[in-house]
Amino acid sequence: MPVSSQHASERSRKSKPRGKHPHNRLSAAFVRTAPPGRHFDGQGLFLLVENNSARRWGQRLTVRGKRRKLGLGGWPVVSLAEAREKALENRRLAKRGGDPLPERTKPSEIVTFESAVDRYLSHKLKEFKNEKRKKDWPSSLNRYAMPVLGRIPVGQITMQNILRVLEPIWTEKTETAQRVRGRIEAVL
Repeated sequence: MPVSSQHASERSRKSKPRGKHPHNRLSAAFVRTAPPGRHFDGQGLFLLVENNSARRWGQRLTVRGKRRKLGLGGWPVVSLAEAREKALENRRLAKRGGDPLPERTKPSEIVTFESAVDRYLSHKLKEFKNEKRKKDWPSSLNRYAMPVLGRIPVGQITMQNILRVLEPIWTEKTETAQRVRGRIEAVL
């Protein structure tokens, strides 16, 4: 055997094995008795054991090139098998381009522009002493902004949406357009 290939074969025997390491996976018995620290199961899943013996599952995951840490729940409420299943679901979602964190933290109510206007005006109208102003605010927003922005969630409103509201009235009703723009800004 040539010297160069002999060194290569020796290196390959001494190096870390490639691929999955099933011998490093956690067992249910180890999870119950693990000492304080972070214990990895593989595929980014780990068990964090606090000094007070509290145990919780976590996952390290790369989502769209960004490193994230997710909490998967505490042991024994979340078993080892359930934690592995959650971790696998999160990896699949991340591989498809999704983000598991926003999936879990979706707001229960989506705030549309229309509902944001209602909330804003319920407080703002109390400040006005002039009756004309109390009528003008909701009237201008209902007439010009609501047809375009009303059903769009506040977080998805773009500059193009606002321009679609203002462009038709900007040249003929410049002062009204400026007021509507300011009112949209105040609501957002």
